[in-house]
Formats: sequence, C-alpha cells, structure tokens
Amino acid sequence: MITNADREVLGETYRNATMAVESIYSVIRKVDDEDLALDLNRQVGKFVAISDKAEDELLKAGHWPPEYAMGKVALKAGIMRKTMRDSSCGHIADMLIQGNTKGIIETTKILNEHPSAKKTYCEMAEELIAFEQKNIERMKEYL
Repeated sequence: MITNADREVLGETYRNATMAVESIYSVIRKVDDEDLALDLNRQVGKFVAISDKAEDELLKAGHWPPEYAMGKVALKAGIMRKTMRDSSCGHIADMLIQGNTKGIIETTKILNEHPSAKKTYCEMAEELIAFEQKNIERMKEYL
C-alpha cells in the first residue's frame, strides 16, 4: 500500500529528475565545449536512473507517474528564450545551477511536508538532492 505522502515524494522525485533531463536535452545542442557536453551527458544518465526508479515504484503501486506536459513546454520555451542571445558555457552553467537549486528547494519542501513517507522513498529523494548539489559545484567551474 502506498500512502499519499509516498506518492508525493515519489512524484516530486520523478518530476524533478524528468525536468532536469528535459532541461539538459534543451541546452546540450547549444554547447560547444566538449567538457561541458560530457558533464551534461553524465548528468542525464544519473537523472534518468533516478527518474526510472521513482517511476517503477509508482507503477508497482498502481499509480501512473505525474504528467507535466505544460511544464515541459514552458521549460523548453524559457530555455530557448534565455539562450537566444547568450549560449556561452558560463550562461548555460548559470542556468543549470539555477535549475538544480530550484530542484533542491522543491524536493526538500516535499520531504519536509511528508515526514511519514516511506524511508526508501525519502532516501531516493535525498539521493537526487545530493546529486543536484554535486552538479551545482561542477557547473561553477564553467562560470
């Protein structure tokens, strides 16, 4: 049995990781720096792994992962607008730092709102937060 708290934590973990993948896919074609492109490809792999784990847990419990179609459209439009004038490594790194920071904040809020969520689901969300913190430190090198 999956509780509402469990669904919220898994849903946010899934949403956060999925949106990170969408963000990276939207900017990576504008990246000329090979090191940054490699870093971003590595990030995609980890975000996909976390997203897949959260999705699997939701599906096992008989729940479809939340759909964020409008959020994805807005995300892509925002990235396109922000990179039209400036697609430098520093600007892209700054955008990704902001995205990771937002992901950390939103996931932390969900964890704090749902302390009764299953420990393994909370650990999955905490793994995502830790990964995003590492990404921020890595992206600082490109500023």
